[in-house]
Amino acid sequence: MHSYYPDSGQSVGGTYIYVLGKNFPKLFNAKEFNAKFTPQSGKMQEKIMPVEWLNSTTLRVMTPGGWSQGDRMDF
Repeated sequence: MHSYYPDSGQSVGGTYIYVLGKNFPKLFNAKEFNAKFTPQSGKMQEKIMPVEWLNSTTLRVMTPGGWSQGDRMDF
């Protein structure tokens, strides 16, 4: 992984995050490839979201909803 964008989104979720890198394997089963969102505040439980393979250099994941406004996430 080289980078990702955007680095913020709405607290209701639904923002696509694009992960850039190289040699990402193509996986057909979403259960095999997931992203974990962990709030830095520690007040809420982490959330797991399926990652979508777009090509060997780009992945996409939608942010989960249900966060407090202003929460920072580790991705």
